[in-house]
Amino acid sequence: PYSTRSTYKKVRMLAVVLTTSALLPQPARLPQSRILQRSNRAAVTMGPVEPDETWTTTSSGLKYLDTAPGEGEQPEKGASVTVGYTGWTMDGNKFDSGSIDFNVGTGRVIAGWDEGIQTMRVGSSRKMYIPAELGYGERENGEIPANSPLYFECELKAINSGIQGVIKSVPGGLFGIVLALSFIPYF
Repeated sequence: PYSTRSTYKKVRMLAVVLTTSALLPQPARLPQSRILQRSNRAAVTMGPVEPDETWTTTSSGLKYLDTAPGEGEQPEKGASVTVGYTGWTMDGNKFDSGSIDFNVGTGRVIAGWDEGIQTMRVGSSRKMYIPAELGYGERENGEIPANSPLYFECELKAINSGIQGVIKSVPGGLFGIVLALSFIPYF
């Protein structure tokens, strides 16, 4: 009933489908160690996964796990900090990654970050589970749906002081300062 010609067509079609799907961009995902498979749907695992993992839960609901202790100082409220991070939604989709400079504890970032970063030391790394109330709450933000808890891996790279702290605390950095100063002759 099956001819070699129809089998050849099916094999060729399967090869085209597999090749095409391999060439399409795939969304960034959490490392496999942080994903729990349940019926073809990934869910980020939170809390103790390995026997030695002990997550700390704050009174606000923020959960964190220090993965590398830092030897540096802890930032005070209002200090300019540099943080490297990667963020995922709880369905495992990576929505952002990079480095950011901000003044900790001043409301320039989500509340979970203000609370979680302020207790880190320079050089330390931390995993943070941020409930929706400490994230974006009821508003959507780009790829992040409303009422979404978030998962971050962060590293406190530096506390910026002096002129460097001032420059990094201004939106746009040095360019922002130069741009603002260029408007002085018009006042």
